[in-house]
Amino acid sequence: PTRSSEIQTKQRGFIYNQAGQIAQLLISEFDNIQEMEAIGNNQYITDAEPLPGDDTVVSQGQLEGSNVKPVIEMTRMIDTLRAFQSVQNVLQSENERLRGAIQKLTQGG
Repeated sequence: PTRSSEIQTKQRGFIYNQAGQIAQLLISEFDNIQEMEAIGNNQYITDAEPLPGDDTVVSQGQLEGSNVKPVIEMTRMIDTLRAFQSVQNVLQSENERLRGAIQKLTQGG
């Protein structure tokens, strides 16, 4: 309502204002969240049937932290880059070897 103040959200998704309960959030879970398709603005869509969100709670005024550890991810990224560079060097060496073999074969014939 437009004149609402003192809005509070409880853990099970009930929304209250100074007059009492005014709404309830629909809390759902899904078996396979990988099936969900991002459609933008933190919104997702799926054809899968939702399950009751019995284990999910709502926390008002909380900021969700990242599930990424930057130091570990940087280390993994560096390892991946080094592996890529190694494969790139092997391919470049093989290409030069084949080029040399082709030149020798064409000059000798």
